[in-house]
Amino acid sequence: MSLKILFYSVFSRNDSYPKILFAISTTVGIPTFAVERNELQKFIETNFCKRKNDFDFYINKGETIKYLVEWAKVEDVSQLPKTIQIANEICAVSWYLFPQAVKYLSLGNEKNFLQLAVQYISNGGIDESVIAADFDEAFLQKLKEHSKGN
Repeated sequence: MSLKILFYSVFSRNDSYPKILFAISTTVGIPTFAVERNELQKFIETNFCKRKNDFDFYINKGETIKYLVEWAKVEDVSQLPKTIQIANEICAVSWYLFPQAVKYLSLGNEKNFLQLAVQYISNGGIDESVIAADFDEAFLQKLKEHSKGN
């Protein structure tokens, strides 16, 4: 079974607002692993990651194959991995802010997945009024307003 796993990390310095970085493979987009769910769970526990179960429930229709996972306990961007290995599957990744990350995603459903993840992380939930097949002006405006408030 192939699982799409969007890894992210919230990083902030004392002199700036938090930045959300996403792990994107420049060859496949959102990292995809042909592993069983229990192998993903072991990976999450071993690497002190946090799965966002409520987001996963919302985003998946039917079978759960898309996951949002926070790479927690990172004090510096240099601590984020360049490769992620789950069981015997390895995926090379780079970490990007939203505007750069979306450029590497060619499929509309991956862009939508990323957009919903940004809404969820930034607002603590998903704002149904700005769900779209691709990011749009209303969504970007909502992000700007949220950034000013923090």
